[in-house]
Amino acid sequence: MRAEFDERRFPSDSGQVGDRFRRAGGELASGSRLAWRATAGADLRRDARLTASGFEDQSESRTLRLALDTPAGRALTASVLAQRHDVIPLADPRRTRNDLASARLRAEDARRGLRGELDTEIGSEGENHRVRTLVYAGPGKGAYDALGNFVGTGDYTLTLTVSPELERVARAASHARASWMFGEAEAWRGSRVELTYESEARRPGGLEPGDALVSPGGALTQSGLVRAGVLERLESDLAPGSRSAAVRARLERRVSADRTFDNFTQTTDDRQISVRWRLRPSRVVSGEFEALARQQVATQSVKTFSSYHRAIDQRGGSAQLIATPDSRVRVVAVAELSWARPTDQPQATRTLAVGPDLGLTIGRRGRAELTFRRAFVNGPPAVSLIPSADPAGAPHWQGTSRFDYRLLESFTLGVSGQVREFTGHRAVVTGRAEMRAFF
Repeated sequence: MRAEFDERRFPSDSGQVGDRFRRAGGELASGSRLAWRATAGADLRRDARLTASGFEDQSESRTLRLALDTPAGRALTASVLAQRHDVIPLADPRRTRNDLASARLRAEDARRGLRGELDTEIGSEGENHRVRTLVYAGPGKGAYDALGNFVGTGDYTLTLTVSPELERVARAASHARASWMFGEAEAWRGSRVELTYESEARRPGGLEPGDALVSPGGALTQSGLVRAGVLERLESDLAPGSRSAAVRARLERRVSADRTFDNFTQTTDDRQISVRWRLRPSRVVSGEFEALARQQVATQSVKTFSSYHRAIDQRGGSAQLIATPDSRVRVVAVAELSWARPTDQPQATRTLAVGPDLGLTIGRRGRAELTFRRAFVNGPPAVSLIPSADPAGAPHWQGTSRFDYRLLESFTLGVSGQVREFTGHRAVVTGRAEMRAFF
């Protein structure tokens, strides 16, 4: 059992200011004789605000919790949690309810190198209704296009309207991972194959059975989901310790859908496959070669107005020659070549970017890094996946710099800068300074 009382008063020139809360609750848990652990708890809290006549209760919060955990250290473990939180108005008119439930499952076979996990979380929250209103302003007199994308110079103006009413939106998020680690020889030790799945779905009212593990197609086509996202990835590292045959392959798909506005929908579908080959002929010189194939698809639609669809295919590769004479110096020569074109366009935009990277240790506490890229572009101008005011394609040239200095054992000062220039645009210079503390 527990009880808590907290009262605070604050300085003010206009009157008395303060707040107070009183909370009481309890928890009942299974004893140490049981390997399985079960807990149940409840809390009651009242929040008050100081007025001219004293403290006046504003709201009452009630929380109920149930949890169950299997014994730890087993090959298969699981846990389940359910919680409900209600805020009941007393003087404050706001009323909210938050439901949360989660389930976690872990499985491991260390002898065979197999491991798997599944996490699912279900909850609910409130969201406001939002509407995008486009008004025709005349040729070049607005900053948005006909779909509400900010393009700098357009024919429309955009107004976002948010209603004060809240609508209950249920949310389901899941994460699953299965991996196999293998290899006993020195070159193959650490090899792995891993499959990852992540999803999030939000639906007004309540969830449907398939929302906990939504598919990419469901995220793109189910109009009842106000927001959805799915990630599917298959990744492998083969012979990471080999000097001549270290290979990493990745197959990935990312899908997202946004229907939070009552009259606007946007979806994206990003698929890519990449293979990287790493060589280490000596302790000083190494190299990396990567091939990439990618397809991006975006759609937008405004009810009773217009729609947009664009798909971009990209192919390319990169090569890096890395020299590390000692631990203080790292020099890299980089070349990147890519071809990108919209699917409705016969010719592709070819981009070749080359330049060096340099890493240098300065003294005992400093580290500097410099990069420079020069891009050579041929073919038709590059286009963006979604219309934007930012230039599309690679910068004509760009450079970055960073310097970190460790002031104390746990404090580091960092200064960085970036310069980017696109053809026909002025150079954009950005800088940043930060202090990082590690505890």
